[in-house]
Amino acid sequence: MRRFYVEDVDEDAIDAEFKDGVLKIVLPKKEKVIAEKKVISIK
Repeated sequence: MRRFYVEDVDEDAIDAEFKDGVLKIVLPKKEKVIAEKKVISIK
C-alpha cells in the first residue's frame, strides 16, 4: 500500500476509475480565492 499527502485538493471533486488494470485518479486543485481589497477612508 502506498500513501502520500496532497495539499490544496478539492475533496468533493475527486474522481477515480479502474479500467484495463489501470487506476486513474483525478485530484483537482482548489481554486485560489483572492480576498477583495477594502478601502478604508481616514477622516
